[in-house]
Amino acid sequence: MKLFYNRLILFLLIVLNAHLVYSQWVQTNGPGGGFVQCFAVSGNNIFAGSGDGVFLSTNDGTNWINVNNGMFIHIRALSIIGINIFAGCGYGGGLYLSTNNGIDWTQINEGLPSKPSVSSITFCGNNIFTGIDGGVYLSTNNGTNWVQVNNGLPIYAINVLTVIENNILAGTNNGVFLSTNNGTNWTQVNNGLTDTNVTSFAVSVTNIYAGTQYGGVFLSTDNGTNWSAINTCLPNNYITCFTACDTKLYAGTAGGGIILSTNNGASWSAVNSGLTGDYSNYVSSLAFYGTNLFAGTYGGVFLSTNNGNSWVNVGLTNTNVKALAVFGTNLFAGTYDGVWRSIISLK
Repeated sequence: MKLFYNRLILFLLIVLNAHLVYSQWVQTNGPGGGFVQCFAVSGNNIFAGSGDGVFLSTNDGTNWINVNNGMFIHIRALSIIGINIFAGCGYGGGLYLSTNNGIDWTQINEGLPSKPSVSSITFCGNNIFTGIDGGVYLSTNNGTNWVQVNNGLPIYAINVLTVIENNILAGTNNGVFLSTNNGTNWTQVNNGLTDTNVTSFAVSVTNIYAGTQYGGVFLSTDNGTNWSAINTCLPNNYITCFTACDTKLYAGTAGGGIILSTNNGASWSAVNSGLTGDYSNYVSSLAFYGTNLFAGTYGGVFLSTNNGNSWVNVGLTNTNVKALAVFGTNLFAGTYDGVWRSIISLK
């Protein structure tokens, strides 16, 4: 029995002193000439969207192949539903669909304006919505054709789309628009929104958070009908990204680092200790691995294991990291120089 307890104590000491260990970052043979802006995962496949098109890895990012057959490049958005992979392109490239893991792509712009630039793709049941520079479009047949659904929605560039239950919210440079009937009609819901340049959304249970370019963060508890500014102690107003874990809400900013709220945004605090180096206070992306939080910044990748109380640089110093993705035990970073990979293990 004594031997058992000694072993148990030893095991607990090992667990309590466990920490994340990272291999060196390795630049993969994926996209190399264009900024990697997005990732998407389907089963064992991981896709990277870049200025050079779409790249696919089937072996945890060790190798990548270009899967651009029949498509435009400059990928802004990737979204997957079932076996269908949708890619949205900037610079007038429009939308593409692949049903065979990216081996072949078909342009699906029927019903869209000429040379559309796509900013977002989202799903609500069997309905697919895409946001472009000229509003919102809907497809009910996997993108075979599209119908403009802008009744009540002025022709603004759509910055972000999100679906909450059966409601669709569109963030634009003129505020937030809400549709409760699959885009047939839209209503402007800017009551209390003092900055109408909406850059991002986050949803936590019944709370909807809107990040703006100049006015900080706003909260709605009634599906966007009313908004209230929740900027107490907010160190920087330009919100670039959100992520949530349990009762904690994190926001990345352009110039103010990372801010944290533990009370639904009633107050915020800067959590930037250790977030050092050139431009590391410009945060582009946030991603969780268990309870560990990674931040992609203009100054590399940082890790916090204590809810943002302190950070340590874990590689790619002075590199502009646009996108992060955790896939199994691999951490991927999308940069101007393509995709980088680091293996995470608990030691």
